[in-house]
Amino acid sequence: MLVDTAQLARTRLSMTAAFSLGTLAIDVFDGRTHRPEWHGWAQKELTRKDLEQSVEPINKAVSTVLAKFPPGRDSSCHQRGSECVS
Repeated sequence: MLVDTAQLARTRLSMTAAFSLGTLAIDVFDGRTHRPEWHGWAQKELTRKDLEQSVEPINKAVSTVLAKFPPGRDSSCHQRGSECVS
């Protein structure tokens, strides 16, 4: 799976430190209605190695997010969204 890492990595600055935070988001839409049906995401503070060799951390993030799909697999999760409610 090829992913453009420039779209995934976002740099955020704070008053005390600078770091790179990578965000991967996957949205699933209903093909008929074009309405969003599911949203999954992962975030990770990126290391220099992650930025230089990005394939492995991206694949791991994709696997982590997609492990929560399809929605409703766990009865404690609501139908739309990857966040579980208690």
